[in-house]
Amino acid sequence: MRGALEQEVVELFRSERFLEAAELLAERAGPRPDPRNLHNQAAAYYKAGRFERAAELARAALRTEPTVFHTHYLLGLILRDAGHLEEALKSLDRACELAPHSVRGLYERGITRFLLGQGEEAVEDVRRSLELAPANPLGFFNLGVMLVSMARWTEAVEALIQALKLNPAACDEYARFLVDIGRAQVYEEVYGQGHRLKNMLGVLGDRFRELSANLSSRLSPVERAELDEVSTKIT
Repeated sequence: MRGALEQEVVELFRSERFLEAAELLAERAGPRPDPRNLHNQAAAYYKAGRFERAAELARAALRTEPTVFHTHYLLGLILRDAGHLEEALKSLDRACELAPHSVRGLYERGITRFLLGQGEEAVEDVRRSLELAPANPLGFFNLGVMLVSMARWTEAVEALIQALKLNPAACDEYARFLVDIGRAQVYEEVYGQGHRLKNMLGVLGDRFRELSANLSSRLSPVERAELDEVSTKIT
């Protein structure tokens, strides 16, 4: 009976009839669904975009079986897609505690940390996931994106080149991204030079004002006005 139900649910998932899958699971479970059934219902509602209901069912499953990696992992994804990033990270932390070498757990926790602005931790998690499963072009691509956001250009390019090696079909997409990285690096250099120039002008302006104050008593009104105008332009 269980095998027949699972096959029906699989077919509904394949045809993306997720709400029908959830309803079928609930109907066959009766008044007291087991944790596995609750997990599968949560997965179906999650796929259907019904995040609140999905989270409710995943939490119900964990109340009965609190040490199941897959349900903590699923709850983390649900909460993240619902916009509850802090709660999502807690669920994914728990999932990684239960399965420290899970590629999926580390990778998704890294993505969540990145969304929370935890760049260094995010990169560490994604790198660890890629060490365990190195044939993941999307993983290297996302690692490159993270590194770009942190202005770690050399590492970013290395990650994106690795993504390209693993997925040559994405050549055009990755090439465009590499061009964008190059532009961003140039802009950063220009900004850096501009920032240094602004600092130099600031120092020059301070010095100019000091000289203006010392000379002011020796100048005519017209000369003082001209000096003030120059000082204003510099600062």
